[in-house]
Amino acid sequence: MYILFSPSEEKLKSENHCKIEEIKEFFLNLNMNNFFIKSSFRKEIIEKYINNFDNLEEIFGVKDTKSILNNFSKILHKAINLYQGVSYKELDYESLSKDAKTYIDNNLIIFSNLFGPILASDKIPFYKLKQGVKLNKINQAKEYLKDTTSALDEKIKEFVIDLRADIYKDYYRIQIPHATFVFMKNNKQLSHSSKVYRGRVLRLLAQNNITNIKELSNMILDNFNVINIENKDIQTIFYIDIKD
Repeated sequence: MYILFSPSEEKLKSENHCKIEEIKEFFLNLNMNNFFIKSSFRKEIIEKYINNFDNLEEIFGVKDTKSILNNFSKILHKAINLYQGVSYKELDYESLSKDAKTYIDNNLIIFSNLFGPILASDKIPFYKLKQGVKLNKINQAKEYLKDTTSALDEKIKEFVIDLRADIYKDYYRIQIPHATFVFMKNNKQLSHSSKVYRGRVLRLLAQNNITNIKELSNMILDNFNVINIENKDIQTIFYIDIKD
């Protein structure tokens, strides 16, 4: 069983002793043969990314590009360690047991706007690409959808848990039974702050080694205030009331 997850803007900072030309060469020569999901588009979009380094403010989404460049290096990180955003802080991967870490490493698929679908244990370098930025007007979500759907379908053959933010659901459309979550507070659906609760759900999944819908339902009922569980065709939606 797999869990689908979003990346984060915040990433692990590194010591950079590389010039821009060295960074470009490093990215262009990345070995992507060991990635969990193979993609011909991945190499193409990385080349577009490097070729846009003349316009860093746009692709980084910040004016202080130097501080971002200082985090680039030739170091590869496990994806689950690279991402440092709110959801990942709630997961707190390093504090998990060995078994729970293995569960995350083997079952979590993260949808990067640069690298596409990657397994938590896939190794990637630090990068910065503002959410929603299209390189050379290319729609990454649309291209990855076309390029990796078959490969993902081959891997994801059973029940799946979808914890992605809506923007990343365009990268892959699930065609098998799956569960999603709607987090509510004061009768309103949470948007940005739902990252906290997606991370908490993910941590519980790993700690409890959840493998099917029955185990998931029991875990959610035991740990959250569930307003409703809605079944729509192949989708089970958990509506969760947040009090804190």
